Amino acid sequence: MPDWLTVAGPKSTDQSSSDSNVPPQPAETGETIAPAELPSWVKAMRPVESALPASPAPGTESSMEEAGGPLAGLQDVLPAGPSFLPTSKPKAYSIKLNATNEHQTQAKLLEQILAAETAPIPMRATPAMMSQRVLRWALGVLMFLMVGGVLLAGTQIFALPARVPDDQTEMAISAMEKIPAGAPVLAVFDYEPSLSGEMQTVAAPYLSRLLLLKHPRLTILSSSPTGPALAEQLMTSLQSGSLPVQGYQPGRQYVDLGYLPGGLAGVYEFAQDPAMAMPLAADGSQAWQTAPLQGVTHFSDFASIILLTDSPESGRVWIEQAGPLRGNASLVIVSSSQAGPMFMPYVASGQVNGLINGLNDASKVEQANGQAGLARRYWDAYSLGSLLAAVMIILGGLWSLVSGLQARRAEREKS
Repeated sequence: MPDWLTVAGPKSTDQSSSDSNVPPQPAETGETIAPAELPSWVKAMRPVESALPASPAPGTESSMEEAGGPLAGLQDVLPAGPSFLPTSKPKAYSIKLNATNEHQTQAKLLEQILAAETAPIPMRATPAMMSQRVLRWALGVLMFLMVGGVLLAGTQIFALPARVPDDQTEMAISAMEKIPAGAPVLAVFDYEPSLSGEMQTVAAPYLSRLLLLKHPRLTILSSSPTGPALAEQLMTSLQSGSLPVQGYQPGRQYVDLGYLPGGLAGVYEFAQDPAMAMPLAADGSQAWQTAPLQGVTHFSDFASIILLTDSPESGRVWIEQAGPLRGNASLVIVSSSQAGPMFMPYVASGQVNGLINGLNDASKVEQANGQAGLARRYWDAYSLGSLLAAVMIILGGLWSLVSGLQARRAEREKS
């Protein structure tokens, strides 16, 4: 058998038990392995920690120990560099500003500029006779005397506007003439008491012509809380106006339904079902059992709808909400001068069959009636007031131009 098998073979029991607790010993040779030399590029790749000096072992004394101050007795707390020299206090620097005479002059100039920015500039006092308040009072008194004098005198100096065929006023008159005699007509009063003077002057000639020529069964409705009182006032004035309307009594020739609440929704509900929306009259009676509303069950049963308003918004609500449900009934608007231009697009599109706009159109209706009324009486005062306002504006512009030129000339002379 080979030697290596002989060594690996079984041994005696005593020898194996004695050798089981003894670790094997490495083979001993007579040669020693010398440490290898690392190349320079391997040494350059060593980590930084290996190049740093090893920290002193605990218990060894440090090379630097603080001898004074709050850190006395501590070691390696403030490592000093090779050029570190401890000092007792920092170096003192001067805080005095070295300013030359030129710098001081410029600083004074800057202070003067800043002071001039915050200093109030006194306004030039205006003489008492040329103050704005006195001027306004003078213009007001002049306007009052001129317009009031012409109005009280009842002059007819200025000519009335001529009637133009196919304008909005002629369309309103034509729509009124097409109403059958004795037909039901709805008049909606929707203006405020502050403009009742103008609205009554504009509406009186048109309603007088309607009541005298066609004798309609008139129904009055108001979408404003003050409308019923204004409607009764207008009906009373029509009976004693330039064209007196006789024989119109409430409950017989006309009925007042009172105030229609709800705004836009109320107008739409009345157009859908008038009897359901307003079952009672203003006096509490059954409105739809009276003579003026006999045979009227739908909104389209009215032969014409006349809207008296001073508000473009209110007119738009009636045009857009109730207009599509009026059927063949005509829709005529009597408006103030400020609201009339807003209804012109509806007239041009055919949604409104006529428009009486302000004092100008009211005078045309009076010419068609052949009888002068309030519009003719107010026309001279209205024309003179407009002319006087235009003259004041022109004179004020010229005065401002002359005073501005004089002020510029005075500034040039001072400079």
